[in-house]
Amino acid sequence: MKLRKINAVLPQDTEQQVIDSVRTMKESLPFLISLTQTERIRLAKLSRRRQDFIDKALIQAEQNPGLVPPHCNVEEFRTTMETITGLLRLDAALAPFISQLRDTTMYVRAQAYEYARAFYNAVKASAKHSVPGAQDVVDDLSYHFKSSPQATPTPELPEEPEQPNEIAA
Repeated sequence: MKLRKINAVLPQDTEQQVIDSVRTMKESLPFLISLTQTERIRLAKLSRRRQDFIDKALIQAEQNPGLVPPHCNVEEFRTTMETITGLLRLDAALAPFISQLRDTTMYVRAQAYEYARAFYNAVKASAKHSVPGAQDVVDDLSYHFKSSPQATPTPELPEEPEQPNEIAA
């Protein structure tokens, strides 16, 4: 795939401004947490149907305060729901930016790889013509193209399962 060149410069002061902005955002949301993979797996997954259940439960709790158990705090429930709404709006605002940042990083890294390959191929050609110093550069860079030992190939599964042999009576 031929990449469209991105000729951008990211000045250090701009990079630092963005980092400072992210730090400010983190400081504005001191309750943010990081979950482990195990915690993510164990948490309830909220489909639209479950979200509707939560919404209706809050409405019912507000309309029927006599049914709310003593250990449940409707005000905390309402505050939690407002927090969810705010977090979802922030996620919707930041997700496209994060996606573009990751895509641009991937794209520019691929572009840098193209430059490196072009340089490497030119140096290999120079080494073939005995240009002084070229072979040392080729030796240094060729390390990155040495293949690692191949894993044992997985045997292919038969297309049809074998039928057990019938025993003649």
